[in-house]
Amino acid sequence: MPSRLAALIAVLALADAGLAVYAALEGPFPIQVTLGSPLAYRNIYFHVPIAVATYATLTLAAAAAAAYLVRGNSFYLRLSEAYIGLGVLLAAGTLATGIAWASESWGAPWSWDPKQTTVLLLFLAYLAYYPLKASIGDPERRARVSATYAVAAYATVPIAYLSSRIVESLHPAGEQAQQFIQAEGGGGPLFLARLALFLALAVSAGLLRARGGPWLPRPLPVVLVAAGLAAALFLALPL
Repeated sequence: MPSRLAALIAVLALADAGLAVYAALEGPFPIQVTLGSPLAYRNIYFHVPIAVATYATLTLAAAAAAAYLVRGNSFYLRLSEAYIGLGVLLAAGTLATGIAWASESWGAPWSWDPKQTTVLLLFLAYLAYYPLKASIGDPERRARVSATYAVAAYATVPIAYLSSRIVESLHPAGEQAQQFIQAEGGGGPLFLARLALFLALAVSAGLLRARGGPWLPRPLPVVLVAAGLAAALFLALPL
């Protein structure tokens, strides 16, 4: 099972890396946007999939932690820990790509906008999981406390997701992106393909990690880092 899952991750990662580079170089973008340069909108192919994957992996982490508390199966605890680790990395990516977009469109990398602030709180809340876990010596108590914390920390996820809808924010609530995705000649197919691939990759990587495997099969990290750097370089050029 782990070897088959690793092979699946390899295929997903290579396909997603290719799409990421294509999106950075050739991805459609709106002719006109409310704030900033339309070219900066290509970040939608990166920022949004990473943000959605953050919410998805942390949702799975909370569900697995709750399952551990109910059933006591250690696999659920390992699954929760794997998805929290992945969710923390993805939250950092969400902040980084959001800062890049805000720098161009909002005129400043950080403005304590409600969306930026709540995603930062989410990131810090899940970072606190690690010192909390390390501070408890008894293995059984450590497992139950860390699982309970994983469930409690999940409160930051819906807050971060809904913040731009319930509080005035520079961050769009989703309607502008939806219009672009649904528009004729827009980036809908490319965006949805990236979103689906990235979500599948994130879910599969967490499952592989919980089963004792690495995050990604070698030498895929090198390939993905190279593809990510190429995409990030192109996105940074207009800034």
